[in-house]
Formats: sequence, structure tokens, C-alpha cells
Amino acid sequence: MTISLASVAKKVVAWRKKKQHKTSILPTEIAAHIKELAKNHKRSHIAAALKMSGTTINKVLQLDHFSEMPSVNKKQRLSPKNYSVEEKLALCEEWKRSGMGIEQFCKAKGISKSALYKWGRTLSLQSQDKAKNWVLVKPAQEPSSENEVLIELTLPNQSLARIKVVRTEAVSFFQELYYAIAAIR
Repeated sequence: MTISLASVAKKVVAWRKKKQHKTSILPTEIAAHIKELAKNHKRSHIAAALKMSGTTINKVLQLDHFSEMPSVNKKQRLSPKNYSVEEKLALCEEWKRSGMGIEQFCKAKGISKSALYKWGRTLSLQSQDKAKNWVLVKPAQEPSSENEVLIELTLPNQSLARIKVVRTEAVSFFQELYYAIAAIR
């Protein structure tokens, strides 16, 4: 028994009229017909004739148990996960350390190659910009006492900042300076 695209299209139209909700599960009978049509027709032709997305057709053809077929929600499918900068950086570093090819790594992590390339390029440029903004810190003249350290900072506008700090507090001074710079960015 040969099934035509037109007859399956009529069944799909009838099903769409009956269904209660737009995310209803495709009936087993229609899914079986789609599998049968795939033997003689291109997937794109089936999708066009049945007015379904190629993704839905592919899902039908991949599943063995139609009752488990998930509904296709376009909003879920089109909105990728929003990764934080830290997550993007961690994924780029993980890929570099993994020794895997980019296609294999991206497939395993569920991300696109173009996204990984873009993140790597963007994060690389950001780190270069940060490196350019660092200023040279050098010891100035001898401190007045052994417990004091004189720190001279050359600022981006070429002005100098001289700061006397107790030797035991020098590390915490640099930590606070780092946190202040990070907060501004």
C-alpha cells in the first residue's frame, strides 16, 4: 500500500483542527505515515507538503516510539542557554586542554562551533585590552623606615601616584586596588 503526500497532508489538517493545544503530540498513525513517506520522498518535500518544520520531521524519523515524541516548542528551540563570561571562558579553556576537535567538543557540550569561536575571539580581545591597561609599579626611593614601603604608580594619563604603606599591609593594598579596578570594569 503506497501512501501519498496529499493523503497524509489531509490527515495532518484534520488532526490540527481537532487538537486541543498547539503542543499536542503527533498521532502514531501520522508519524508512521511520515516514516513511510521518507522512503520515497525528500524530508524537505515532506515538511513542505505537511506544513511542518524540518525539525519535527527529523524528530519523527529518529524516534521508534511515537508515544514518547516530545512536542516542539519553537521558543525553547530558538533560545540558546545564556552563558556567563566565566562559563564561556571555562568552556574555551576546557576545549583547549581537551585535545578534541572543535566539532567533537561542541557536540559533546551542546554548543555551536560559531559560538565557541566567537567566545574565544571576544575573550582573547578582552584579555589583550586588560593587559594594555595595566601600569608599571616600581619601587621608588628608599622608604624612611624599614616598616614602610613607598609605592609609585604611573597612571594612564602619565601622572605619578606615590603611596607610603606599612610593609605588612602592602599585599592587602594591592588586593584592594585590584578589586577596585575589577569593579570599575
